[in-house]
Amino acid sequence: MKRLYATKTLQKDKLYKEIQNNIQEYYKLSILKEQKQKNYLEKLKVFNTTSRDYEKFDYDFERKYKDYSRLTQQKISTIEQISKDRGYVSLFLTITVPSKFHCFKSISYKGKRLYTKRNSEFAFDSVSEAIKSAYSFLNELFKVFYKRVKNFTKKELLHVKSIEMHTTFIPHLHCLLFFPIEHYDEVVGVYKRIVEHYNLDRVDIETVNMRDDINYASRYILKYIVKTLNDNSDYFEARVLDGWKRANKIRLLSHSQIPLNQEIYKKIYHSFTNIKKNKIFSKKDYKLQIGRKEIDNQVRTNGIPYYYFFQQNLHLEQKICEVNSKCSKTKISKFGDINSLFHIKIEKERSRDSKGRLTYKIKRLVIHYRGIEIYQNSKYLILKDYS
Repeated sequence: MKRLYATKTLQKDKLYKEIQNNIQEYYKLSILKEQKQKNYLEKLKVFNTTSRDYEKFDYDFERKYKDYSRLTQQKISTIEQISKDRGYVSLFLTITVPSKFHCFKSISYKGKRLYTKRNSEFAFDSVSEAIKSAYSFLNELFKVFYKRVKNFTKKELLHVKSIEMHTTFIPHLHCLLFFPIEHYDEVVGVYKRIVEHYNLDRVDIETVNMRDDINYASRYILKYIVKTLNDNSDYFEARVLDGWKRANKIRLLSHSQIPLNQEIYKKIYHSFTNIKKNKIFSKKDYKLQIGRKEIDNQVRTNGIPYYYFFQQNLHLEQKICEVNSKCSKTKISKFGDINSLFHIKIEKERSRDSKGRLTYKIKRLVIHYRGIEIYQNSKYLILKDYS
């Protein structure tokens, strides 16, 4: 993360110094949160009642970050593939908050953005206050925009929304919308009215072409929410981004609901990637190896994400039971073709927390691939180690 490119005069400004200090503070916060997670897991004794053995858990920022990046790419690409199957068009929107949220003025200088002086319209006492207010503003704006677009598109709308961290840490919003072409004029009209109503001066709208490459549109959004970790500079920037979102309670990504739950997707994917590589295979491992090769080939040949492939090739039976209620309130639902490659049975308990919000707890989850059980959730006893 580079220092803000600014004039010598501006570098004496307290807001400039706050930004430079925040770079280090966000980095430290990310490290601190990781260490707290590590310490917590180290104090746990977790007994797996299925395998009759103790489990060891660890938290590693780089591994978690890479896992998050891969999962994010799979989910966005799946939304994109669903949209392509339906023949939807896509729009890429960018919304930057008004001038009062920006602390400095800038100009283009030698191919860079040079910050020159304090913005007289800046309405806050600190950058941190402006960040939180800008994030709240963007969420409220998007809520209004999305609701109005839904009035035209109904259930035919899919979206991916991301929040990007600007150089000065002020957030702005990027969004991919997917919908039938007959709603195009109405959606663009809503966008223009929102821009006018909120007095937005820095916005952008662009039609995205998905015909030749299904990953084309998702690249627009992915570059704003995931960073590569090829060197120390990338790693430092990813840490700062992590600290920034934690400190300001920012949700970087939100999107339309996908039929396949991400936890089930991870269970299926890991069941195939964790096949034992011993010289002597069990019959189960051999069948799974053959199955993985077939799946890899279909995904590669059709140019589709694994997430989408699993979603299109599963049959799910779900049973939700109300806690402390009669069995008559149990709800059973089914999804997918009964002849699918994957069969999933899941049982959940539904209750309400202290704030009245619905919560779900998985009591049983079993996954089969062509009749072979590849996953069954274990039961754990968690004991804190106070020694």
